[in-house]
Amino acid sequence: MSTIGSLFPLLAHVLCLFLFSREVDVDASSLFKETPSDTVTVVGRYAQLKCSFNNLGSRTPQWQFKSSAGDRLVEITHGSQILNNKYQLPGDLSKGEYHLFIPNVAQDLSGTYECSLVGTSDYRRAELTVLEIPKCRVSPDTTVISDKEPVVFTCSIQGILLGDLVWLRNGKEISRRTAAINEYTTTLEKTDNGARYNCRYENPSVPYHSWPNPSCREDIIMDVQYGPDVKINGPSIVVMEGESAFLDCVIDANPLAESHNWTKGDILVSSNLTHNIERTNRDDAGVYVCRASNTLYDGTTATGNDTVLLVVQNKNGSAVNVTAIVVGVVVGVVVVAGILLLLCLKRYNII
Repeated sequence: MSTIGSLFPLLAHVLCLFLFSREVDVDASSLFKETPSDTVTVVGRYAQLKCSFNNLGSRTPQWQFKSSAGDRLVEITHGSQILNNKYQLPGDLSKGEYHLFIPNVAQDLSGTYECSLVGTSDYRRAELTVLEIPKCRVSPDTTVISDKEPVVFTCSIQGILLGDLVWLRNGKEISRRTAAINEYTTTLEKTDNGARYNCRYENPSVPYHSWPNPSCREDIIMDVQYGPDVKINGPSIVVMEGESAFLDCVIDANPLAESHNWTKGDILVSSNLTHNIERTNRDDAGVYVCRASNTLYDGTTATGNDTVLLVVQNKNGSAVNVTAIVVGVVVGVVVVAGILLLLCLKRYNII
């Protein structure tokens, strides 16, 4: 009896150690301070799922992951241990911050993420949706094209959230479609040369972070080629005899004009864009033509021209030019013919 009695203090001591050396069991749900929320991100960008606790004590937090195509949860962190190098725990662990950070999101990281305490049945889950970056292409399969030629810009995206695919020209919307593919057909003009085309994904219900809506990795920059558009400074130029005349030719062409010249009739007078006549005389009057040519991407040669009439006035103020001379000759012939006809009619007493 004395032996049994002596065991009571020992048993009481062991019982006290058992009861008071372990923490009082607390409902795990009351330990959660921050919980993860559903997140949408884009391939190549980042994602963060928050999870923090109050009064962890000796309890061990963990993150588990089940991919969209998977059938079971896989542990990816255990306490401070990171079991997969695709993830990080950037929070202050001493304060119970076990936020999960993914610095470079890939498509295979899309799925269910679960934050919990080891040995408890309570957990918090969130879905991470990873969208592909839209893919852009142009048909015909080239960015070099002639003006007035039709092209098709095609934008496509993979993902489980259907949104709008928006085509932009120099940052301004030109086509929008709620679908996984947006094909935009247009005919390019020379004013579209150098224009930048891109496609972006938009979905108002998606809680994006600080980055803009995802768009194609690179702009499509169109090289629209066209023949020379030749312009001269006015349809006619009037100068006094002895003064200088300046004939300016402006050429708009893509590619740049390979040749240009000035002609008067069949005579080549200059190969410069500006034809200067220092001291004009009546022989300088007439019609001048500026011509230019270039070679397009398909090997064809394109040409363009414009004309200007140079009028040279003599010192008395009368115009001396080819047109005036021609008109004078025609008027003279008509007058002479009229006089002869009148004499003929009088001779035969017709009038």
